[in-house]
Amino acid sequence: MRTLKFKCWDKQEKRWDDFLHLPTNCESEGERFVWVQFTGLLDKSGKEIYEGDIAKITQKPFTNDFEQTEIGVMRYVENEARFAFSLNDSLFLSGQQQGQIVRVEIIGNIYENPELMK
Repeated sequence: MRTLKFKCWDKQEKRWDDFLHLPTNCESEGERFVWVQFTGLLDKSGKEIYEGDIAKITQKPFTNDFEQTEIGVMRYVENEARFAFSLNDSLFLSGQQQGQIVRVEIIGNIYENPELMK
């Protein structure tokens, strides 16, 4: 049985936590904290991939030497009940795609590095 794994972004302190420190004032949890789930996937360096992670995704078809690199954000796709990278208006699953070699490298996340999405 696999255990679900989460980490928490504290918007006020601008840092990650593996657990939630409950606020002592009336501040609501949703206003201060953002929970993200581990996807069960690892990038090319063995780094865990969480929701909101920004990745450099390199695809190379088996049939030629041309490589294409794009930046994507890991999202939960609710209507498909799975995690996928959002690339512009399309979805991309980590791993080997049809006829392509794929490398995924986490380069940041939307909370600490929003400028990577520009």
